Amino acid sequence: MEQLSKVAGIYLLIVALLAGLQFIFQPTYTQIAGFSDGQIWGFLDWFLAVGVIISVFVLGRSFLQDSTSGSNLTITSVLLFVSVGVGLAFFHNWAATLAGTGDAANESFWKFIDAIIVPAFLATGWCLWSTTKNDDAEEEESE
Repeated sequence: MEQLSKVAGIYLLIVALLAGLQFIFQPTYTQIAGFSDGQIWGFLDWFLAVGVIISVFVLGRSFLQDSTSGSNLTITSVLLFVSVGVGLAFFHNWAATLAGTGDAANESFWKFIDAIIVPAFLATGWCLWSTTKNDDAEEEESE
């Protein structure tokens, strides 16, 4: 399970990096022939959708484990609720985009979603990566 957490953490970090770079550099290449920022976001949205599902699942599981053990829930709670909120907004907008019912307001809301999802994925990915790394170090010390 620890290896799965590490893979999930790496996945979230990579997707956050790609989405962040796309968000920052999108205005610089929209004039290049053959490129459309909608096409690139359309491609990245599939990876973002998987990331939202991974994030909510892993954080939900961690939230349940922490609540039964009495651990500090602050970081896990905040990340979980931000992930659920941004996930709801993401899937709502994505469904509208796939159905072709998006409008100009939808485009502005996408910018908000992308600005929130990148740090949420970075924080969740980093927590998964560093927790797994710390667990591995503790196991080596106990042997």
